[in-house]
Amino acid sequence: MAEKASYYPLPKTTQELYGSFHHSHIDPSTFVILAGRGNEPLAEAVGELLDVDVDFPCTDFPNGETRVKIGPNLRGKEVFVINSLQPNPNRGLQETIFMGDAIKRADAKPGKVTAMLPKIAYDRQDRKPESRTPISIAAVAAQLKFAAEYNRLFTIDLHADQSVGSFPNAWDNVYGSKVLLPAIEALELDEPVLLAPDAGSTKRARVYAEKLGSNDVAFVDKRRDKDDPYKTESFKIVGDVRGRDVLIVDDVVGSGGTLVNAANIARENGAQRIVAAATHAEFTPDKEGLTLPQKLNQPDHPLNRILITDTIFQAEDIRGNEKIDIVTVAPVLAVAILCYLTDNSISQRLIK
Repeated sequence: MAEKASYYPLPKTTQELYGSFHHSHIDPSTFVILAGRGNEPLAEAVGELLDVDVDFPCTDFPNGETRVKIGPNLRGKEVFVINSLQPNPNRGLQETIFMGDAIKRADAKPGKVTAMLPKIAYDRQDRKPESRTPISIAAVAAQLKFAAEYNRLFTIDLHADQSVGSFPNAWDNVYGSKVLLPAIEALELDEPVLLAPDAGSTKRARVYAEKLGSNDVAFVDKRRDKDDPYKTESFKIVGDVRGRDVLIVDDVVGSGGTLVNAANIARENGAQRIVAAATHAEFTPDKEGLTLPQKLNQPDHPLNRILITDTIFQAEDIRGNEKIDIVTVAPVLAVAILCYLTDNSISQRLIK
């Protein structure tokens, strides 16, 4: 085993949170947190850690249109908008734009309006793969900038880091590994092999390997069927997993086809315990209409366990699934807010 890399621990309580910023004066009356309906429990958890109230200004008019009416006075204050754009990306984006416009008209502190989007939408559409298709993440960034005039974006685990170039102002993107790594360590895997489900995820696997003190990284040589979004053709595993625990890491799990294919190949190649970790759990149905959580408890399923974060709110049946561990990113958002308020380094506390 290689030596584990050290990383800045996240605070678990309000006292620990503010104590970690003990050299900075923080006046709660100088900032306001607003939240959309994308993930209200996460926003509430952030408010509890910071010991401040969170305002939920979004409702619907009787005709179904989005209505935003902000309660607290925003004049001269720094404003943070928390809104995951999944599982309802179009509504979430509309809410975020409307809140930004309302904030601007309420005379908030100039240059101090931040959209905190734990799960942004459309970031898989980060390039033009064929004729007559949009680069959707660039369009999202443009709408947030020009329609609402957000001065800063904060996200967790973008699908492609280069997406930050589509926004002309500051965009801080941090990683779900910050909260997933302690949960992975608690599983006490035996010198795990870090398995990337495709070649494009190898960099992420190497980061996890470094943090966990593992020298072993493998990846699945995979080809996706461009005509069938549900079908993934996997070929072979590059690396040795025989007789080893395996940890599969990815940023997003949708139907779970990629993870399950990787797990099946790992099992065929002699792997023992197989665990997956992903920051964003969309859990979309496959072509049979079944989601990954519905299939996890099948006796022949190759995944022993899956770890996810709460960037996307999960239904009660998923929260109660014994094979799914959900870890919260609330401390990540709370630390980021205090970094912005005190001009502390985001990378030092949330990336390194």
